[in-house]
Amino acid sequence: MTKPVNILYVITDLNIGGTEKMLFETVTRLNRNIYRPIVFSLKKWGNCAEKLKNAGIEVRALNIYRLGKLFLPFFIIFAITSITKTVKKRDVSIICTYLFQANIIARIAFLLTKKPVIISSIRVMEEQKKWQLFFDRLTSKLCALVIVNSIALKRFLVKNRVYPDNMINVVYNGIDSSKLQTADKSLFCKELNLNPESVLIGAIGRLHEQKGFKYLIDAINKINLQTINNNMQFVIIGDGPERNKLESIIDKYNLKDKVKITGWRTDASEIISILDIFVIPSLWEGTPNVILEAMAYGKPVISTNVGGVPELIENMKEGILIAPADSNELVEKIIWMTQNKNKAAEFGINAKEKIKKSFSIEKMIAETELIYQNLLKAGNNEPEKT
Repeated sequence: MTKPVNILYVITDLNIGGTEKMLFETVTRLNRNIYRPIVFSLKKWGNCAEKLKNAGIEVRALNIYRLGKLFLPFFIIFAITSITKTVKKRDVSIICTYLFQANIIARIAFLLTKKPVIISSIRVMEEQKKWQLFFDRLTSKLCALVIVNSIALKRFLVKNRVYPDNMINVVYNGIDSSKLQTADKSLFCKELNLNPESVLIGAIGRLHEQKGFKYLIDAINKINLQTINNNMQFVIIGDGPERNKLESIIDKYNLKDKVKITGWRTDASEIISILDIFVIPSLWEGTPNVILEAMAYGKPVISTNVGGVPELIENMKEGILIAPADSNELVEKIIWMTQNKNKAAEFGINAKEKIKKSFSIEKMIAETELIYQNLLKAGNNEPEKT
């Protein structure tokens, strides 16, 4: 019998989000005879933290922003101390970090002391945040390797000399198609005062500049002006710093009856099942989980051609790829998709097959566990027999 290897997962936030969802899927599906996961969130307790707890995972929220940014340096020290103490007390062999703040803080924690193996996970191309790339590059030698979710992201990091090629492993996000649930379109439309007979077009994501929702709203306005009697209605599921701005644009264009912003919903994935078209208007991305979910539901997707998206969708085969920040092209493709329903249905069928073949959750977990095993063997730190 072998003693399980303790792995500490450190993530910036444990609320609702794609990275949080992938961490949840990973730690709850690990072989518990071999690995014992512990999860720390730098920020406060959130929806994903609750789900982890309910799944029997040890989880702790350090809440380093509890007194605002003025006291952040003190709570960063608290986070570092908490991490190092847990590593020592629990004999942690591997630390897996997710998102920028967690990546850097966990590395700094072991700057001057013997460290366990550190694996950093980078999920998105932060081209606009040069300072993040600088600190990633500065501390890169403090981690053993990096996991990314697309070849495009690996190329980006190598091109910007943040990490060398041989340090970066690509593990695509996975979806468990067997657990997909469906929503009731009539109930959902009644809740939001939408017409259940309409062509329902939706998008999901944090209401942040990155997601490009202002271009989607601009496109909706142009569609409304061009085709006054169209039967399209739109939903944007999410929340974030740009919500007030986006709602003001909706008011300005008099689109309240055409597009609804719902805020975050725990049933966001299920709502995809009742959409006719799924839209991703992002300006930059890694590998969006929501695209994988839409594909798994067999939904035709219109997405900007950014990040790892073209590794998921081949243009005019599983969906349509468009240029970012181009509301005119978005208008054209939305109208085309509604007028070519047979072709749209074909996109959905192709997308569903591609998920089963290349983006299963089982494949993601198997590749992740293989990385752990290889690192443990390389460090002669294999599970102890008891």
